[in-house]
Amino acid sequence: MTTSHDSRRSGRPSARRPRTRLPLFAVLAVVALAAIAAVLLLTRSSEEASVADPPAAPSLTEEQAQQLAGQLADPDPAVVAPAIAEAVRAEYEAAAAPLVPAGGTLTIDPATFVSGLEPGYATVQASASGPQVGQFLVALVYENQEWHVLATVPQ
Repeated sequence: MTTSHDSRRSGRPSARRPRTRLPLFAVLAVVALAAIAAVLLLTRSSEEASVADPPAAPSLTEEQAQQLAGQLADPDPAVVAPAIAEAVRAEYEAAAAPLVPAGGTLTIDPATFVSGLEPGYATVQASASGPQVGQFLVALVYENQEWHVLATVPQ
């Protein structure tokens, strides 16, 4: 007996649903949120052993916001990767796909910059336009004298 699900026996092609892919922002958000939780837990548990807190990181300037947005919107993953925090860069490089669809733009609003509870962490608002439109909360970490993206959360 053949079924409609078995195309080898019936000779008819089976009706398969196309695979849906999660947007890379969603994948990065899940990975990065796990990294943020780990970093915060490690930071809090080592707080007692710390002699002095590191100095506060500077705010994100308009120029830095434009540069970061340009890197994140670039179609070349080799240009995007340096803008990603070291803690999650390997996961991004494994996916190696553009974060913003072709023809899209990303705008980071430095006026929405908010320092985190821990030194060297912050959030900022971003918006995507073009084929993929949306608002995002971007978690940043200050590494090597620059702000890098740790996670994005759609809003």
